[in-house]
Order: sequence, then structure tokens, then C-alpha cells
Amino acid sequence: MRSTKYKTKESVHNRAVEATNIPFNKLPIEDMTTALQTLNSRSNKGGVGNFIEQHWFDLKANSSQLPDFEEAHVELKVTPVKKSRKTLVAKERLILGIINYCNDFNLPFEQSHFWNKIRRMELMFYEHNTDVPKEQWKIIKSILYTFPKAERKLIEDDWNTINKFVHEGRAHQISGSSTNVLEAARKGAGGDKDWRQQLVGDEKALQRAFALKNKFMTKIIQDFVLNDSRHEKTVFTKKFEDSNLTSFSDFLNSLVHPYIGKSVKEIAQLVNLQNYNPSSESARTILIRAMLGITLDTKENQKEFEETNTKVRSLTFYDDGSLWESFPLPTFRFESLVKTPFEESTLYQQLVEQRYAFFVFQNTTETPKVTKSSQRKLYRSDLIFKGFTLWNFPMEFVETTVKSAYKSVQTVLQEGIKLEPMLNKDGSPKMQKGTHKISNNLLKESDNLYMADCKIKPNTLHKKTAETLMVID
Repeated sequence: MRSTKYKTKESVHNRAVEATNIPFNKLPIEDMTTALQTLNSRSNKGGVGNFIEQHWFDLKANSSQLPDFEEAHVELKVTPVKKSRKTLVAKERLILGIINYCNDFNLPFEQSHFWNKIRRMELMFYEHNTDVPKEQWKIIKSILYTFPKAERKLIEDDWNTINKFVHEGRAHQISGSSTNVLEAARKGAGGDKDWRQQLVGDEKALQRAFALKNKFMTKIIQDFVLNDSRHEKTVFTKKFEDSNLTSFSDFLNSLVHPYIGKSVKEIAQLVNLQNYNPSSESARTILIRAMLGITLDTKENQKEFEETNTKVRSLTFYDDGSLWESFPLPTFRFESLVKTPFEESTLYQQLVEQRYAFFVFQNTTETPKVTKSSQRKLYRSDLIFKGFTLWNFPMEFVETTVKSAYKSVQTVLQEGIKLEPMLNKDGSPKMQKGTHKISNNLLKESDNLYMADCKIKPNTLHKKTAETLMVID
């Protein structure tokens, strides 16, 4: 047990609050010289956290599986916020502890060292501002945080997901997009020292740490730093809390399962959608909102999806099983792509962190003589809802197929894009609206790079900024 004079949750919280809005170098700390050395140590990434822990609370650094204040049953976490678009957001995910693949999953979630350690936390927020010397930074808010029922269910769901990866010998396949709010985040200096033995099998996995995702931390900031209490629970949150389901995926499935196999017209009648137009571009989005019983166009009712970094999308298939449209990825500028390594790119970050809630529709009417373009216009009202799934890009796909496509585009850009006039079979130039059609050597569907249709096309929404869109078919 760590020796400390703060033996109740109230005494821990009161001590944290005492530091609020006081520059670090003005705090009443006895040995400020040593404290500032801890704060500014270049070899110490957790400088602010160690400064507060060691010199404000007089705790010695350790890697115990027990809470920092064992008698008070409180874990201390000091975490940065930053300004973004005139508000405050989390600067980074909140690291909760290194994962031991061989020992951390021997007990059920409720009895695990992990849950015992983090079920009650004193969160101290400071603003990370590079324009101000670090010793003049200050704690802007401290809160004694416990997880409400819905969040606790999401965390247990995530812990079980990570547990499943570990027990199946697939810890090397975990990514941030595999889970809701708790992730297994990469942790280490890079290189061969970051590889760890798995519980099952001989293949080693990268060292990872339990962490609360950046967007989840931003939600806590919005509730308690920018405001003084949680936002009122949404209808969707109340439904999740009241259900007997722990898995977020199972809960969503329970909401939409009654509609599987029904046409969009039938579903519109069942959910009592007035003046529903199945031929409109937004028809499927409106239907998804209605099936879930929420209004997804308001942020309050989207918060479970935002906190879990989950995008809601409809996927629609032709009668032959092919997709109606390509899958868009982040826009990029050519000059940025050339200079940015794949692992540091926005594309990579999205693929390893973003998760998708796919709601699948299909035109089941056999239309052998109707073009696909005509199908999209003629059969919108005949679409059948086929089901729902939560999905993320597999790490193996990201590290091989997408990485190869990214590097292929980099090579083309570095060597120079080749533009050539397109010709008909008789050698005459191909024309489009009175203009010669031009081909280039960027990725196309026909390249079929490593079995994946990664291709590049202009983003018509961003013509003025010359941005380009990568898509996957």
C-alpha cells in the first residue's frame, strides 16, 4: 500500500481542487526546484502528471495495479486539454495502464485489477499551451469521476473484446477501431523493444495500454470542464441503460432486428414516418434514424456514436451483390501526401481509429436488362433492409493493401503524373462535352491493387482547394 495522508475520496478531491488556477511554479510546494526539474524533464513524457503526483500529493511513482489512493479507492489522472475552434477538447487519449497479455485477463471484468483501479478517478485537467512556459501552466478543473451505467457497459464490452483478441492469440490484430470508448492503444518508443509475448501462440504483439479514447475524453470535458454536470441523458442512452444487453452491437441489433427482410416502404409504415419519400437521396438515412428511435441529425442524440468514434452509414447493393457507390476516405492534397509517411497520415489515423455502423439495403428485384445507373433511379422504393453490423478496417488490410496503395500514389506523385490523351479504337481522340478526355497514371479500379479496388478521384465538393478523394470499392 502506498503511504499517503489522503485516505478518503473527499480529501483527495479537496487537495486536487486546491491547485486550481494557480500556475505550477506558484503552488505551495516545499522543494520547488526539484519539482520543476520533474516538470521539465525531457526524458519524462508524463512530466505534468509526475509533477502533480509526486510533488503535490507526495506520492512516489510506481506501476501498481492498485489505485493511487488505495484506502480512498481513487486513481489519480492528470490530463491535458487544448483549444480547438474556440472551445476546449482533449489533447490526447487517457492512458490507464500497460496491458499484460498473459496476466490481465485471468478474472472476469468486475473482479479485474483494471476495473478495480479505474472505477473512481480524480481527473485533473490542465491546458496545454505551447505559447506559455510549462511552469506557468495551471490546473483548470478537477473532478471526482465515476462511470454512469451506459459508459460502464461500453467499457465492459470493450474489455471483453480485447480479452477475446488476447485469448484467441490475435493481440497483434487489435486496433483502436475494434472498440467503443476503451481502446488498446499502442504504447512504446518504437522499434523491436515494443514487441510482447502473447498469451496464445508464438507471434508477438506490439505493447499496448488500456486507454480512454480522445473523443470520449472530450465528452467528459464538455460535460464537466465547460459545464458543471453531465448533460441530461438522451432517449437513446436511457434505452441502452435499461436494456439487459452489455454489448453495444447487440443493443443496436435488438433495435433494428424487427425490420430485417422488410422493404423500405413497409418499414416507413411500421415506424409511422409521415410523407416518406423512398426515392429521395436521404431516404435511407431517415429510415435508419427511425429504426433506432433517435434523431441522428442532432448532436445530443448522436453522442453515443460520436463518443465511440462510430460513423453511421447505409450500404446499398445491386441485385447482383455489387455496391451502388464507392466507400469514401479522407480528402488529401497531393503535396501533403508526398511528404507524409503512411503511419503519420490522416488516412492511417482514420482507418485504425474509425468504426462504422453499416445498415445494409439491397435491390432484390432481378433486373438483368436494366443498367446499374437505372437501378439506382428506378428501384429505390423496392430496397429491402438486410441487417446491421459494426465494422472496422482489419489491421492486416491497412498495413498491406492500403499501405501499398498509398505508397504507389506517393511514387507516382514523386515521379510526376503522366497525362495522355484518350483515344478511340480508330485512333481518333475521345471527346467529352467538346473537350479532349485525358487519362493519368493514378490508381484506378482496373488496377485492382492487391485484390482491393483502391482508387483516386477528384472530390467535386472541394474543387476550389484542389483536394482529392481516395475511395475503396
